[in-house]
Amino acid sequence: MALIVSVPLQGDYVAAGCYVRIGVVDVIKKDRSDGTFYACADLAVYKDAAEAARVTDGRLIGQTLVCPRVDRVKATGVNIAANIHQQLYAKLKTDLTAASITWAEE
Repeated sequence: MALIVSVPLQGDYVAAGCYVRIGVVDVIKKDRSDGTFYACADLAVYKDAAEAARVTDGRLIGQTLVCPRVDRVKATGVNIAANIHQQLYAKLKTDLTAASITWAEE
């Protein structure tokens, strides 16, 4: 899955039609204060679908863009018995909307 996003880059430039994917889910932890779980993931931003689809030996090799405003996502209250990627994408959509960043689903 990927989101098609108008990504704000440094210098007030907006790159339209970029593909944003969850690159790596790097944290799944229990919040000791309330017993719920949270998850964090690094995002990969590609300039277009072709770059996002470049693969060698089963690994994505497309060159990513640097975008400080679209680089990580954190979801709280994560249900670890369900699909964590779906929960992170839902949170990412909410975050992008709140930041007035235009996005669409692939």
